[in-house]
Amino acid sequence: MRRLRNETTARLFSADDNPVGLLDHWSWWISRRDRAEAVFIIVSSGRRAGYLRLDSRPDGFHCISLAVEPSARGLGIGGRAIDLAVKMRRQPMPVGWRAIIRVSNHASVAAFAKSGFNKIDDDSLEPDFVCLELRRLI
Repeated sequence: MRRLRNETTARLFSADDNPVGLLDHWSWWISRRDRAEAVFIIVSSGRRAGYLRLDSRPDGFHCISLAVEPSARGLGIGGRAIDLAVKMRRQPMPVGWRAIIRVSNHASVAAFAKSGFNKIDDDSLEPDFVCLELRRLI
């Protein structure tokens, strides 16, 4: 995960675009382990193609974080991972799912939109970011 997180393009689209050292990564991982609902390793053609992480939020939403290996980008793998994660994580049923994406990450915005996510207003975000949301159907 750290290697993919430090990949040049992935850094450009991350909330923090600085490279992450090993100790910082472990500290971050340990601090999040109680909030992580699930981490999925994305595999395509027998090779690791990325990861998708779901974090529980106090408001009942699951926040999705997604990273796809450079060699697997543009193949629809991220969108399929989003669809599968939403289908698999219905118990316990979250209020819905959200993704905070850098506006310049057109491929990610498109993948979430294709999976049914809609842009919502979120005044807490910096102007460089957009929030996409998929609410569960009651």
